[in-house]
Amino acid sequence: MKTERRSDRSARAEEAVTLFLAAKQKNLALRALTLGTLDGDLLFGVGEELEHVAQIGAKVDTGAERHDEIATWRTTLGNVAVVMTSWGGKLAPDMADGLRRILA
Repeated sequence: MKTERRSDRSARAEEAVTLFLAAKQKNLALRALTLGTLDGDLLFGVGEELEHVAQIGAKVDTGAERHDEIATWRTTLGNVAVVMTSWGGKLAPDMADGLRRILA
């Protein structure tokens, strides 16, 4: 018997992404977790100061700035390059694959 690993689900992609990010934020004990463009525009996020976190993440990703509490991961979703930014300095290795499954 297979046990469902997630208690919150949604058939709507936008809500599913938010639920996914919220679960990762909680599991990793982050202040914020965002998904943004390479220019720093916020696409999705959970937590505190989301627009600011997405903007800083884009700068950290390019090497223009350095912040000890910020971790970034650049990936491509479909044909769009995005930056995942963590305020708390941690990211999980399965995050990009999870987002790809949701947005497929």
